[in-house]
Amino acid sequence: MTTNEDSLMNMPGPWKLCTVTQVEETKILIRMLPIIISTFFMNTCLAQLQTFSIQQATTMDTTLLGSFHVPGPSLPVIPLVLMAMLVPIYDRIFVPIARRFTGIPTGIRPLQRVGVGLVLSALSMAIAGIMETRRKSVAIEHNMVDSTSPLPMSVFWLGFQYAIFGAADLFTLVGLLEFFYAESSVGMKSLSTAISWSSVAFGYFLSTVVVEVVNKVSGGWLASNNLNRDKLNYFYWLLAGMSALNFGFYLVCASWYKYKKVEMDGEAEKLEMVRQVKGWFKTLGTPRKETEKSRAQEREGGRVSVNDKSNGRVSIGEHSIEPKSKRSFFENDEEEEEEQEEEEVVEVIS
Repeated sequence: MTTNEDSLMNMPGPWKLCTVTQVEETKILIRMLPIIISTFFMNTCLAQLQTFSIQQATTMDTTLLGSFHVPGPSLPVIPLVLMAMLVPIYDRIFVPIARRFTGIPTGIRPLQRVGVGLVLSALSMAIAGIMETRRKSVAIEHNMVDSTSPLPMSVFWLGFQYAIFGAADLFTLVGLLEFFYAESSVGMKSLSTAISWSSVAFGYFLSTVVVEVVNKVSGGWLASNNLNRDKLNYFYWLLAGMSALNFGFYLVCASWYKYKKVEMDGEAEKLEMVRQVKGWFKTLGTPRKETEKSRAQEREGGRVSVNDKSNGRVSIGEHSIEPKSKRSFFENDEEEEEEQEEEEVVEVIS
């Protein structure tokens, strides 16, 4: 005799028996993993930029408008301000223009947006290397390599690398959020934000590993506390090169990925609506008198307006449907046969 307890003990565990939904959600997550991994290094660059740029700022002139001094740790505000300025420009100007050329409601696809952000992050690292080279040359020209006094170079020169990276963050982070939310299943949509920010977390952890490895391999590019004697510019250029390689890896992952939803063009939508209307006619019963008035119905994204007249012709764009006979719509009722003599027009408003 087998009891319920014995049956429960013999049941396979969750690692051996899963629901179809769990399997499908796991498959979706596995397909997304390469995209997630390819964004780690961008956040590694962000961590390095936020760390070393503040150190650079402590060696530069922070004067603003003669008497006000800008604190070095406030530099990360620059990309946030730029993002606040770029968001309405992107939404109101770029998206409508791009939509005209691509036909995509969002202007460009989420993965394309992420790719733009990765390119801008590599450009930001290259600009950072140029700015550091310029800063060191100023220190050498004024014989201030070992001096603790501010260099005669404004701290706002560092704003270029921050501004470009702010634009990169705008494209990548928003693109990731949109990508995960659109491509994940219903049960995973609540995790889309967490998945996006996990990329930031892994990138920051990876930044420590990168610094340690570079110091050991290079012989101490970043070993001293004096940036004027370190090789920070080489480190920035190394990050720019690695970002370019990471972008190549991303291109492979993005080209391999297939979107879950395929958008139909306008002609395909019309054909689909024709098929639906044919199905409606097959199941259409005896019409009532209220069908003599115009009415709108939502059917699969299309708005249908019905004006009952006589000939039963349906027009959708360039496509039309002619009923085989008037009696296919109306039965033997004499009053309804008189109504057939009036012109019937059915228009599909897309």
